[in-house]
Amino acid sequence: MSKNGRVAVVGVGLHPFGRFPDKTVEELGREAALEALADAGLAYRDVEAGFLARVTPTGIAAGQRVFGELGLTGIPVTNVELACASASRGVMLAAELIRSGAAEVAMVIGVEKMGRGMLQPAGEKSYQALLGLTILPGLYAMMAQRHMHLYGTKPEYFAQVSVKSHRNALHNPNAQYRSPSRSRRCSTRA
Repeated sequence: MSKNGRVAVVGVGLHPFGRFPDKTVEELGREAALEALADAGLAYRDVEAGFLARVTPTGIAAGQRVFGELGLTGIPVTNVELACASASRGVMLAAELIRSGAAEVAMVIGVEKMGRGMLQPAGEKSYQALLGLTILPGLYAMMAQRHMHLYGTKPEYFAQVSVKSHRNALHNPNAQYRSPSRSRRCSTRA
């Protein structure tokens, strides 16, 4: 931590997005982590705490397995499961740890290995699950419908998010969808 109490991200790494049936969660996380360490000019032995962020269940002790791919150093590893907010919460936890003085270097790894179809919590019997409210795209669609009802928002406005994302992906070598034709199919005027 710097003398002014600020915490900084000093290295980043990214595995390309996409489906990689031949790679394990551990391999995907290791590749991104090694790239981040190289970017930061650090060795894994410099890392004092780890956080693994994910949305989908990847088995027991996923964080310990992914960090174990980098080296078994005995650092504390915390698994963070908070749906779409997992990665940002992992970064917040790492920053809090550093700010407290408990560590100088923490690493956050976000990793997913998703199948096709909707994310559905296995075996959940809550009323929210029975109503389909735990399937996040469905929940977001209902929120969008409510926003349109209350504020007059048009579907075209939401579509612009996809247009922008596809346009930005054209120049990102790690993006899953990089074809300009895919971007054109999403084009709409607001």
